[in-house]
Amino acid sequence: MTNFKPTQALAHPLWWGMLALLLCNDFIFKAMSGFPGIISGKLSDVAGMMLFPCFLAILLGVSRQRAWLACHLLTGASFAAIKLIPAVGMTYVSILQSVGVSAQLWFDATDLVALAVLPVSYFVYPRLKPMFSCSMRVLRVAGVALAGFACLASSGASAPRTLTTYDGNLMVSDLTFINATQTRINVQIERLNRHISVDCSRPILAENFTKDQFESQGTWTQQPGEATTLIPMSIRRDGESSCKVVKLTINDIESVLVAWDGKKLATRDVPIHYNLPITPETMPDNAILLHRNGNDYYMVAKGDFTLTYWRKDKFAIDYWKM
Repeated sequence: MTNFKPTQALAHPLWWGMLALLLCNDFIFKAMSGFPGIISGKLSDVAGMMLFPCFLAILLGVSRQRAWLACHLLTGASFAAIKLIPAVGMTYVSILQSVGVSAQLWFDATDLVALAVLPVSYFVYPRLKPMFSCSMRVLRVAGVALAGFACLASSGASAPRTLTTYDGNLMVSDLTFINATQTRINVQIERLNRHISVDCSRPILAENFTKDQFESQGTWTQQPGEATTLIPMSIRRDGESSCKVVKLTINDIESVLVAWDGKKLATRDVPIHYNLPITPETMPDNAILLHRNGNDYYMVAKGDFTLTYWRKDKFAIDYWKM
């Protein structure tokens, strides 16, 4: 890394190619109907691992090899912690939410394959020869600004869902969760461990389960009137039971158990956004509405599924089984 300055990477097509890939993925590929979500997610991770260490090094004014290595180690450790430790992931989403960025995060250990790109970044960038004759000051400002925007845009993805193949305003859903409050909320989904057998033909109560029986699935921020599915069709496990049980947590204050039989709730195309207010008369079938009254939340549920809770200090539930 003799005489290498991270800003030199901004004068090479590799940097701008990774930046273009990240932006195209977040603003074009993810919005394309039928584009596999697993591919768009991995593309973001790979491009991010090629961009962020250098971006961090530029911000910090790195000029020594140890500091260059530290930027990569810090990036890798942070990425792994966010993807594997729910508490860290939730904190990360909360921080983004506090600065006005709606974030999405699914806990998937397979995303760690993107870490293999870090050695490429570490060894390749210092060996690149500048190919542009533009002012380095102009490149530095443009590159840092665009990279910062791209990183925020990538983190600020919409709530997870499976879009229809013909209308970007619709999603494929069996059980729909709608934020009917006037404020943005933080949502976390924990899924019942696969080895635990459940029978949806019998009562499924929250009190029958313990916290260690669930595994964190993902977290996201959800805007007023925004709808999503608790388990998007595109990320459901192959060969899993039709009986689905998840632990739904809102703003870290309460957990609610939701259970439904995938064979009874037919998938259909439903809107991604709803106009507020939504009343019991106008709410869609097979849906959960979250309302708020002061500091208390209450849910309105309509459909052939069960919804129970462990505590009653924050939530009240009105329920119609149609």
